[in-house]
Amino acid sequence: LAAGMYLRKMRKGSKILSGLVLKEVSRGPRIAVINAVGGISSGPSGNNGVGSDSLVALLQKAERDRSIKGVVLRVDSPGGSALASDVMWRALRRLSREKPVVASMVDVAASGGYYLGMGCDQIVAEELSVTGSIGVVS
Repeated sequence: LAAGMYLRKMRKGSKILSGLVLKEVSRGPRIAVINAVGGISSGPSGNNGVGSDSLVALLQKAERDRSIKGVVLRVDSPGGSALASDVMWRALRRLSREKPVVASMVDVAASGGYYLGMGCDQIVAEELSVTGSIGVVS
């Protein structure tokens, strides 16, 4: 469901921005689009969310790939594990020292999802994105 909704938004976006051509390429200078969709947890990503191990591996791969000139992190997450969010935030900060990283907040970017955006160089939110954080309780 999330992938289908994402594709519908991308198609709608290309109609709104006239002249924008969406093209997926596998070589040459590129911008990587990495999705952080669902609840945040430690370990690998699963059906219900984004795992810190998987996202960090993708960020490291983008950092090593010289043909990738920048990264867009698509955040659609209500948050989750504070530890996993911090691990991913640190990987985003490390990547942003090498390449530009932009957070694109989709439907929800709350709590840990909001924190991921804080690790990026810039944040772009949709008009109706629900975003923010209540902080950490200790």
